Amino acid sequence: MTDEHEDTDDTACLSLRWALALLRGLVPGGVQHLVLSPGSRSTPLVLAAEQIAGLRLTPVVDERSAAFFALGTARASGRPVALLCTSGSAPAHWHPAVIEAHEWGVPLILLSADRPPSHIGWGANQTTRQQRLFADHLRAFHDPGLPSPHGLEGMSALGRRAATTSRWPDPGPVHINLPFDEPLAPRNDCETADTADTASVAAPAAPLASDAALEQAIERMRRGRGLILCGPAEHVPALPGLHALCGRLDAPVLADPLSGLRFSDSARLPLVTRYDALLRNPGLAQRLRPDWVLRLGRPPVSRVLQEWLDGIPLLLADPRNRWQDPGHDCLWPLPANPDRLCGQIAERLSEPAERTWSETWLQAEQRCDSLAGPTWNRPAGSKDSCCRPCSRCCRAGHPCWWATPCRYASWTPGRVPRDKRRACSAIAGSAASMDNLPPLPASPLPRSRLFSA
Repeated sequence: MTDEHEDTDDTACLSLRWALALLRGLVPGGVQHLVLSPGSRSTPLVLAAEQIAGLRLTPVVDERSAAFFALGTARASGRPVALLCTSGSAPAHWHPAVIEAHEWGVPLILLSADRPPSHIGWGANQTTRQQRLFADHLRAFHDPGLPSPHGLEGMSALGRRAATTSRWPDPGPVHINLPFDEPLAPRNDCETADTADTASVAAPAAPLASDAALEQAIERMRRGRGLILCGPAEHVPALPGLHALCGRLDAPVLADPLSGLRFSDSARLPLVTRYDALLRNPGLAQRLRPDWVLRLGRPPVSRVLQEWLDGIPLLLADPRNRWQDPGHDCLWPLPANPDRLCGQIAERLSEPAERTWSETWLQAEQRCDSLAGPTWNRPAGSKDSCCRPCSRCCRAGHPCWWATPCRYASWTPGRVPRDKRRACSAIAGSAASMDNLPPLPASPLPRSRLFSA
């Protein structure tokens, strides 16, 4: 009886050490937050997480809400966030958020507890095949099997690998399926000495474009008039490379609402935001048609703009090297940091160009601005009528949350911080994701929240 008790306790203690080794690998890789949904099979991981210094734990009972909460946290922090749930159908509720993380490139670590392999396929309760649950929406999948006393170092290495893979070179979700056998909770005398290396692991920087790729891009740019399209992207810094390129190149900058440029320090850029309205004029749309497009970020949200761009040669700057080209016009992708790429091109252009072409765009933009006032006063119920109350809510310092397809392609409220999620035009999980909008300074309103249906 004593030997049997020691054997079962060794199983529970080993499971705890196994979970600790994994988490001690994840934390140096940048994971500082674990969002967990309660369940008995994930007990070893929860007990281990409570012993990790610097790891914030947030319990969310509903798995779907937990996944979108983690998605919003990762978007707000720029760091990988871990998700944890029990076995069975529980991880399947993550799938909508996993798809969004896959499309946007948001780092998530998916930790699904599982039953032992001997239970799979035999009708055991709360058991299903979890190994390939998320199909092609992952950057990597791992199933290390049941805990082993000889695999603790490997689990720590797996944690570092998973955290790094979620951040670079193509950020996105990584799934680790973790089977545990019973008993799940060890006795109090289980030794869990911390022997892991906690040195932080930084993600490598995005590569620079090769000289050959740069020369090809510059040769195309010299063949005629062009424009720079800044599509949906993460929050942008000062973008010195883009400013340098605009100083050397006569090309307007079309800024998508989700690019961040409409709400940043972009006064020195030939910025165009009213293109959705401008291009509805057939004659003007024909006169403004360029010979090439340099796109930074994802495809634009404006359907009018996307249709107008059909057939125009596209140069695509994307550090993730994903061929995101719904119009099939990309000549070749440039796998480099977009702003650094702009700086590289600017260095190779000799003299500053006269802004005749971009001035044509800016004059049309100004004319459109002068005519926009009556649009904001349209009768209630029209798509444009929502702009006026929304703009009043989004005062300076109050974040705005864009969730669904709406008339924001032509909405320019001014310098307002914003958050967004439109990778798949989904409305699911908006409330859970929005809970991670950054806190604001002292204000009578804690935050401004915009929903659009």
